[in-house]
Amino acid sequence: MDGQELKNITWPMINKQESEAYAKQYKTIKRWTKSVDVFEKDYLFVPIHNQLHWSLVLVVRPTPPPLTV
Repeated sequence: MDGQELKNITWPMINKQESEAYAKQYKTIKRWTKSVDVFEKDYLFVPIHNQLHWSLVLVVRPTPPPLTV
């Protein structure tokens, strides 16, 4: 997906109450991960709950290409 496609997406609006809830959730997750360096993990699983529906995002750290001589 390129930059132009991202501009054309209709993003949901977040109201003040939702924003405050997200800030509280961020503080909780920040506390959970304070002793874990997520940037050194090969895989990162992120569960997302959107009212009645759950999704799971998998972030995969790409491996660098092998050095050739």
